[in-house]
Amino acid sequence: DGRVQEQFDLMGWVHVSETFDLRRLTIAIYESFTREPCEYSELNSVHDVLKQKLRGKSVFMVLDDLWNERQSFWQDLMCPLKDAESVMILVTTRSKEIARLVQTVEPVVLGSLSEEHCWLLFQHYAFGDRIIDEESSLVQVGRKIMQKCGGLPLAVKSIGCLLRSKRDMQTWLEISESEFWEYS
Repeated sequence: DGRVQEQFDLMGWVHVSETFDLRRLTIAIYESFTREPCEYSELNSVHDVLKQKLRGKSVFMVLDDLWNERQSFWQDLMCPLKDAESVMILVTTRSKEIARLVQTVEPVVLGSLSEEHCWLLFQHYAFGDRIIDEESSLVQVGRKIMQKCGGLPLAVKSIGCLLRSKRDMQTWLEISESEFWEYS
């Protein structure tokens, strides 16, 4: 968004994941802000060079899918950001404990998408711009698949993208009837 870009000197997005490695994450943050590979492998060196890059800058960072609930993790991660002029961090997490730990404003809890919105999202990824007859067999099976996604946009998008290149009914039926849904 242009309005966000106007407010910050540097912006970055990092997928954190369940496997937490402070060195790897700090390198990823550096690379996200600078758009260049990090030449350092030691955590202290990466911290130092990141501090230099951020000094006096306004910074916006997204930490996507944060899982680590240790307070010390958060403090270690924030260490190189202290020299920035201003820092705004948007954290996405599925953990209420993490939201509480990093909270400076009230968390926004996202719910599931409505069935109608899921279907629109599924159509976009599975069919693209093609006009599909609502009575077609693919649409009927697609609706069953979409309902099994439980209103989760990432699941809808992933399945839709997978099915976009698969036009045969057999593949769609196999996915619809897969035992995978039993475990999700």
